[in-house]
Parts: sequence; C-alpha cells; structure tokens
Amino acid sequence: MRRRSLSEKRPTVLIGADGSNSTVRRKLHLHSTVGVARLLRVLTPLDPHATPAWQQQTAVFDFSCVMRGIQGCMWDFPCYVNGRAFMNRGILDSRIFPQPAAQRANLKQTFADGLHARAVDLADVPLQGHPVRWFNPEGVFARPHVLLTGAAAGVDPLFAEGISYAMEYGAIVAGCVRDAFAGGDFSFDDYRQRLLNHRLGRLLQRRTLVARSLYGYRRSRLWTLLWRLARLAPPRMQRRVGASLALLPP
Repeated sequence: MRRRSLSEKRPTVLIGADGSNSTVRRKLHLHSTVGVARLLRVLTPLDPHATPAWQQQTAVFDFSCVMRGIQGCMWDFPCYVNGRAFMNRGILDSRIFPQPAAQRANLKQTFADGLHARAVDLADVPLQGHPVRWFNPEGVFARPHVLLTGAAAGVDPLFAEGISYAMEYGAIVAGCVRDAFAGGDFSFDDYRQRLLNHRLGRLLQRRTLVARSLYGYRRSRLWTLLWRLARLAPPRMQRRVGASLALLPP
C-alpha cells in the first residue's frame, strides 16, 4: 500500500489569506474585477526632528482629487520602514463605479500634481502600484472547505485600509472553522451571512455606502457643505459625526 506524501494530502479547511491578488480566489475561478481599486504610493525619507507631521503624529486625507474624476483620495502619514523615518504618500482610485479604461481619470498625473503641491517630484522617487480588493457585500467569500479572509475577501473601500480589518476577519474565520469541525459541516454556507452580521461587516457596508456617496460626484454640494461645517465644529462634534459616517473610529 503506497503512503501519501505530505504534498499529496488534501487539507480539510483552506483559508485564503493571500491578499488582493489571491491565488486561492483565482483557483476558485472568482475572476470578477468588480471591487478592485487602483492604488499608487511613494515613500519619501524625512527628518523626524524637522517634520511637524511626525512630531504631531498627523495623517492627512485629501479628497480634492474627486473633482478631477478620481473615485478616492490622497494621503500623507509618517511611518517607519526598516527602522528609518518616511512619509507614506499615496492615492486611491476605488473604482466603486466601474468605467471603461478610456474614461478613467489619469491617476498617475493626478498623483504627480498632488505630490508637486507637497514639494515632491514623482521622477525622483520610486513609484509603487498595488491593486486593492474592497469589500463587496454581494461578493462570494467561500466554497466548500475554503474561506477567503482579509484582503482576499475585501477591505475598506473608503480608505483602502486593511490591517485592522484583517484582525477582525480572523475572529470570524476562527469561529467558522471551530463550528465546522464540531458539526462536521464544511460547506461554509453561512460564512457570508456571518460576515454581514458581524460588526466588521456592518462597518464595511457603511463605509461602502459612504464611498459611493462621496466618490460618485465630482461636485457634491452635500459633501462641500459638510467639510465646511466640519472646520467650524468643535472637535467633539467632529468625532461624533465622523464616527457616525464611518470616517473616524467610534
């Protein structure tokens, strides 16, 4: 009787936590491009002692690129890379409203112009490009014996932030796997509903609604008025309104 090698054994449960370009997703033939954003980023070195944003731990999200047809925002925040201080600068085009390639705004040029306003020449810094899969409530997240989690399942479509969500995904996935082994049912038919009912799913759905409202119009009177009122409101009210719109943590 021939013994199976380790490479020939089939896992009882496979968890796809392999990012937006998930191989697991591809092998499951879930090839839909709906929900995939474009993202560009540069890292510029900085002197922590001479950079107010570093000293004040400030992150800036700039939505003005919406007026140029970008369905997203630009950002700047300080960070460490291999022990060195950098400013992480990037731009997101969520593509929450799919468009033909010929009609899409010029993401690279918009980013270059935004960097120029921040005294950064795009030609002087390495440009990084990344796809980001955002959470689509109508998406498929599981197959029998297989679960997608983290960026492979979908992250925040408003800011493309995924690390904190990955931690919450982990708790949901752990519960599904535990129950599957306890009951012997590895169909994971209820995984999607568990995601949607969980605090994580509710927050991602709310941010999807906000992203659709914010990124769908180049000149929205509602958002223009909201930004102006936010500048006048006291910090406490800013946080309360921002949390209700899923723009800030509660």
